[in-house]
Amino acid sequence: MSIMPVSTSFDDQSAAGKGVLDSRESDQKGAAAAQSGEQTPSQAQQLPRHVQAFEPGTWTLSGCGVFSWSVFRLYRASLFVQGTVDSGRPYALLLSYLRKVTAQQIADTSVQQFERLGFGSSEQHQQWRSLLLGLLPDVALGDHLTGLFYPNQKVEFFDGNKHLGCVEDPAFAQAFAAIWLDPRTQGQSLRKALLGISDD
Repeated sequence: MSIMPVSTSFDDQSAAGKGVLDSRESDQKGAAAAQSGEQTPSQAQQLPRHVQAFEPGTWTLSGCGVFSWSVFRLYRASLFVQGTVDSGRPYALLLSYLRKVTAQQIADTSVQQFERLGFGSSEQHQQWRSLLLGLLPDVALGDHLTGLFYPNQKVEFFDGNKHLGCVEDPAFAQAFAAIWLDPRTQGQSLRKALLGISDD
């Protein structure tokens, strides 16, 4: 297991509505979308360009939905795939935050889910918590974090503009993906939305 932090920035030029809306309309609609948990068409249908540049290919939106905790809407999740999520190819989960969340809260909540789902030992949980704290920033309304998953290999992390680093640990990659995609996840409705599963 290793962690590789990255400090090189990547200029993200994929602003929502660029070339379609003027800047004032784009700002107004983007702010309204963030507050409502909705995304503009370009945000909902495209993986951020710096993530695509890192892993080129034909990316398609599998599904998206909002994760809520109690009465709070925390983030909107969008799952992007190359083929299908179980094809063994990389897939990406984009989280668009709807409120302020600290890196410590993200790390602690992730560990709680690892424990609940039965992934990893207590020692691994503490290692994984430390890795997440070393990689992830605090986030606020309108911020984005993306996890690029290489099944049974690693997870690459990105914020809205740059590559943050990598956790090269197959066990972590499986456990972290399970938070959203395992059949036992607490977010059953979100899982179905991400995977395009009908309730019928």
